Order: sequence, then C-alpha cells, then structure tokens
Amino acid sequence: MNRRDLIKSGAAGVGVVALGGLQINCKPKDVSFWTGSVIGGLEEIAVLVPVQAANIKKIVAVMRDFDSAYAAGKFADALTFFQSATSLIDQLIIDLGVNLDSQIKTAIAIAGVAIRMIALLLQRQGESQPEVVAAVAQGAQAKAVKTIRRLADEKALDTIYAAAKP
Repeated sequence: MNRRDLIKSGAAGVGVVALGGLQINCKPKDVSFWTGSVIGGLEEIAVLVPVQAANIKKIVAVMRDFDSAYAAGKFADALTFFQSATSLIDQLIIDLGVNLDSQIKTAIAIAGVAIRMIALLLQRQGESQPEVVAAVAQGAQAKAVKTIRRLADEKALDTIYAAAKP
C-alpha cells in the first residue's frame, strides 16, 4: 500500500471498529473517546518525529476545541474546528513524507480511523437530530459537511475494515 492509499483509506491496516450497519446514538462521550484516540495517535507521532511536535501541538489544540464545542452543543463551531483539524492533519501527513517508519504509519492509521469514526458519528447525528442539521443549514459549514461525508463514506470504511482483518 502506498502513501496515497494509506491516506485515502483512513490509514487501513489497523484493528478497526466494525462500522457498517450500526445505529449509533451519538453522545458527547462517544465523540470524546474518538477525539482522544486522534490525539493519542498524534502525540505518538510527536514523540517519533520531534520536528513536527509544534504542528502536532496545534492540531491537538484544535481537536480539543472541537471536543469542547461539541460537548457544549455548539455544533456549528464544532464543525469549523473539525474541518480545521482534518485540514491540518492532511498537511501533517504531506509534511511527513513518503518513506515512513511502520510505527509512524500505525500512529497515522490510528488517528485516521478515529477521525473517520468521528465523521460517521457526526453524520449519523445529523441524520437523526434536527438541531444539528439546523446548525449547518446556513451553509457556512458546507465544507465541513462535505469533509464529513467523504470521511464517513461506506466504501472507504469497507476498505479499512477489509484491510484490518488478520
């Protein structure tokens, strides 16, 4: 698997959570758990690639802001933070380059799977809770909604699941 495939598939090859077909009632604690997984993966990368520590610290701060906004019910703000975090993570992966150690790839994979799980939770909440839909109906968070749909795409999630099977 090359670097592009790794990024596109949300870093396949990690023990994965079975996502397909579940009905998830999204709660702040669910999102917080997965946010912690993203942060954990990023913090591992910071240890392994100290030159990226400052960039990772910025991403971690944005993920914490996302988690706080989401827990407070500020969905429009949460989406803005989520979009920012995913953009920063994409840039981090580009900055890290192609020839990465397996431990770094695995940490990226953990963060990637967790980001996709957050996107799936947000997407399902948007489908079932009108106040979330109202928060994004204004169009200001249209880019974040597009990112969520891309990350929660069933085909991509199936690829991650298939790659994670031992």
